[in-house]
Amino acid sequence: MTSIQSLVLSDTNFFGGIPVSIGNLKNLSSIDFSRSNFSGKIPESMEKLTQLVSLDLSSNNFIGQIPSFQKYKNLSHVKLSRNGLSGMIPPAHFHDLQKLVWVDLGFNDFDGSIPSSLFSLQKVQHIQLSNNNFDGLLANFTNPSLSSLDTLDLSTLQYSQTYCTRLAFQLSQWGASNPATNIDYSNNLFNSSLPESIGRNLGRAYFFSVSNSLLTGVIPKTICNAFYLKVLDLSNNRLNGSIPICLIESSISLGVLNLGNINLSGQIKGSFPRSCGLNTLDLHGNGIEGKIPESLVNCTMLEVLNLGKNNINDTYPCSLGNNTNLRVLVLRSNRLHGSMLCSQNQQNNWSKLQILDIACNNLNGVVPEDYFLKWGAMMINENGDPQRKKHLSFRVLGLSSIYYQDTVTVTAKGLEMELRKILTLFTSIDISSNHFSGEIPSTIGRLKALYALNVSRNEFTGSIPPSMGNLRQLESLDMSSNKLT
Repeated sequence: MTSIQSLVLSDTNFFGGIPVSIGNLKNLSSIDFSRSNFSGKIPESMEKLTQLVSLDLSSNNFIGQIPSFQKYKNLSHVKLSRNGLSGMIPPAHFHDLQKLVWVDLGFNDFDGSIPSSLFSLQKVQHIQLSNNNFDGLLANFTNPSLSSLDTLDLSTLQYSQTYCTRLAFQLSQWGASNPATNIDYSNNLFNSSLPESIGRNLGRAYFFSVSNSLLTGVIPKTICNAFYLKVLDLSNNRLNGSIPICLIESSISLGVLNLGNINLSGQIKGSFPRSCGLNTLDLHGNGIEGKIPESLVNCTMLEVLNLGKNNINDTYPCSLGNNTNLRVLVLRSNRLHGSMLCSQNQQNNWSKLQILDIACNNLNGVVPEDYFLKWGAMMINENGDPQRKKHLSFRVLGLSSIYYQDTVTVTAKGLEMELRKILTLFTSIDISSNHFSGEIPSTIGRLKALYALNVSRNEFTGSIPPSMGNLRQLESLDMSSNKLT
């Protein structure tokens, strides 16, 4: 038994602790106990396994502190995520582990400072520390231009203002020669502003999120110098000012632009380019005024458009009629006015549309009967189709496994619900709190896959269409405060 080099017990129903005697297997180079039911403390005897190259104890129920890695000179991969591990990790814990490539300690209860020795390793490519209780300052990188770092995930660490002050300095040290490409600082307590040099500092980053982190100040125009960005998420902060024009006009490479709920004001200035690559544009919950840019028609890849809860003063967005990939359209709580009638060449061709929310505006007139006939995704009940049981998301790079997960808030039965994952089979129409009149079109009965329908607080007349009896998937229906008979 002592000659065993690889021990794999992943995806099993084994439970209990790891026996102390594992330290006798001194030739072990690979341990994989991931996604099982092991528990207890990681035995200190594992420090004797000096030949270890890969250690994966992720997704178990281990508790307590982690043993020293000082003797693991060949260690390249360590994955301890999704356990109950805790305590401080000494600054020198990763010292001299020059072969280390992958470190994943996410979803545990570690506290104290992030071990400074992590940032002296030239070969490390992936550092995943999210969802812990680390605090204090982040150590400087040693020779940042030589770093191989690809992914740095510090999301949900509850970092303080002191950290963010150091963060700005840290980013400037990386330079543009070889920085991380996937950077996630979301869900922290920075309470500071983005450094003026942020665009330069992001270098070759393709994913940058600092959402929900108490950021203040304006969006620096230099952010547009981050030419490789595919995802920019600054949502749920305390920023102010307007959207930099360059962000709109340089949206060729951007696939996701999320500036939702950050207190922006002014108009959406500039024109979206003809080669616009946006899949998601989320500007909800701001004070944006003016009109919906007609140049959005250039964003033919657009799947999610959320401009809800702003001060946009415009008519129904007929110009978006030919954005055939649109799946989610949220324009609620603005100052939209006029009818939904569009010219013949601007008829909506939203065959993939699954969520429409234009509630709480000043739209009026009749709802055209033929609109519902073009919303194919709401017609076909494919509950049993595995292809439909997926979420709306954006793959950051073609061959990568990194996705940006779209979210949206919908209102059903008077309650706001945040859909952190938008199932492609979820369908909803909310046209409530407007001034629509006439009869409810009978064609609505064709939307057999509809889950939620709210037409309340309008001026509809006549009887309820008998065809609505076909809506057998319907779970939420509100027709109140109309003039129906």
